[in-house]
Amino acid sequence: MSELDPDNGPTWAALGHCYLLTDDIHKAFNAYQHSLYCLDDIRDPQLWYGIGILYEKFESYDHAISALIAVLKMSPNFQQKSELLNKLGVILAKTNQLDQAVRYLQNSILASNFSMKRRVDTLLKIGILFELQFDFV
Repeated sequence: MSELDPDNGPTWAALGHCYLLTDDIHKAFNAYQHSLYCLDDIRDPQLWYGIGILYEKFESYDHAISALIAVLKMSPNFQQKSELLNKLGVILAKTNQLDQAVRYLQNSILASNFSMKRRVDTLLKIGILFELQFDFV
């Protein structure tokens, strides 16, 4: 790692994404932390999307929710918007915020070009959340 410019924030962010993809969450955490320290402007939606996913993996759901909502505020037309909305719905369901979870899951279907299997899976999640709320209408 000695060849990596220690002050190149975007490179550290990209490295964080790579570590996240390989499920090396501790190295991802360190890379993202270093990236935030080095960047002049930390308002990068892709960076915060990765950080949100990282927080979810650490089961720090409140932080994950905050990071992912920040992405939507920074970039309302975020490239992976449907994935982000789906992930938010799942995290909100885990934290028992069922009404919000349903809304995000519904919006993920509307904002997506999910495959039929993925749409059905998301609709099943929504149905389960309605059952948990005893809201069968």
